[in-house]
Amino acid sequence: MMHVWIDPGHDTESAALLEAALAPLRVHAPSTCAQLLECLNTSSGTSIADLQAITATAMDGGETMASDVLLSLLQSLGAIGSLRFGSADRAEAVLTLWSMQPDLLPTMDLTIEETLTYRLSRFATLRREGSRLIIERPLSGYRAAIRTDTVTGAKLIALFTEGTTVAGLAQGRIPTAQRAPICAMLAQAGIIAPQDENGLLPEDKDDTLRQWQPQDLAFHAHSRMGFANDPIGATFSFKDEIYAQPALHPEPDNLGRVPLLAPELSMLAATDISLTQAVERRSSRRPQLRRALTLAELGIFLFRTARIRSHFETDIGSFTSRPYPSGGGAYESEIYITAQNIAGLRPGFYYYAAATHELLLLREWDDDCASLAQDALTAMAMTSAPDAVLTFGSRFQRMQWKYAGMAYATQLKTTGAAYMAFYLAATAMGLSPCGLGLGNAATFARLTGQDPHFEGSIGEFALSGPGDA
Repeated sequence: MMHVWIDPGHDTESAALLEAALAPLRVHAPSTCAQLLECLNTSSGTSIADLQAITATAMDGGETMASDVLLSLLQSLGAIGSLRFGSADRAEAVLTLWSMQPDLLPTMDLTIEETLTYRLSRFATLRREGSRLIIERPLSGYRAAIRTDTVTGAKLIALFTEGTTVAGLAQGRIPTAQRAPICAMLAQAGIIAPQDENGLLPEDKDDTLRQWQPQDLAFHAHSRMGFANDPIGATFSFKDEIYAQPALHPEPDNLGRVPLLAPELSMLAATDISLTQAVERRSSRRPQLRRALTLAELGIFLFRTARIRSHFETDIGSFTSRPYPSGGGAYESEIYITAQNIAGLRPGFYYYAAATHELLLLREWDDDCASLAQDALTAMAMTSAPDAVLTFGSRFQRMQWKYAGMAYATQLKTTGAAYMAFYLAATAMGLSPCGLGLGNAATFARLTGQDPHFEGSIGEFALSGPGDA
């Protein structure tokens, strides 16, 4: 038997919330509304069966819309995320389920095939939130909470990981009356499903779902609107708690400075190929026979694509302007160059100081530099390493301070926009560009000496000199 109660959140009382939801419904079934108010306005909640009994009695008494009123009430409360369904009353429920979509409610009449074996979906994710274990399957529209104050909740996960029937839940000391509701609620949420004679779930035989990796599906579901009601967007969650990362990256300790050539933009505009030509000629180039990239070319390339054009203050912090677009104008990424074969520049690991248009030598060429170059070579399927690998080092908290749900996704989009700027500039200059799909974040962390949670690599771009015509 499933139970229901109202969870209004921190700023609203359940009684006030219930009154507001019932107000427009009283004209249709006043007696029903009064009984629903009394029944639902309890801290422990009430059973679905009791709610259905109220409406059945009211309809027999002449309030023909009583059933519709109950459904409208539940939909109204569910739409604002205030409705919770449990495997027992609030105090005893092992499992609590709620909808993450405004138009989604679980089936009131729970049925379950008790002889089938149910197993956890490979897409199910588990995390701690306060004192609860939160479990969900992306895109299902539901989220569940499992009690952690007894061994029951943890055992429940273990049993469904192995596969269990309703009766098998007895091994986890799940109360008898809650076993069928738990299975029915989790199955409705897509978190568990019945396995066939070969031990396969329906998702294991679905050609579309088989191609999704669990981490990709979870990332997709939670960085887009529509399938979850979690906060997303510019929430400024840490505005009054944590100091925002400044727009200008603190200058790292270095072994020396290398000034770069800064071209006249008017001269470039006069001699460049057209935008249409650059777009049409753009391609990833991996010439084996080529002239080495020069320091002057690297300087012009970085000036065109990554320099800081201006720095300014606002009421929500400092910002910069650079040639490529960035989500929220954050410009959270900095450019690091692993230089292997640049004419006029000794091999090593450099930081591009975008404000002063210089290279700062952070590391002489060493095994980590060679490893990063080798990874680029592998990603490009080449037999010789590129002249330089440009790594985007992201200061993650620059985005996380402002955005919820979409912080990492936005950084990937910004990196993609920067890739296109890099491609177009390299094409206009006749260089050999190649965006890389993979890089080693651990190698980058060793090279920078930074905590990878604070600043880590998020993209790599190979750049070499012109190919031999």
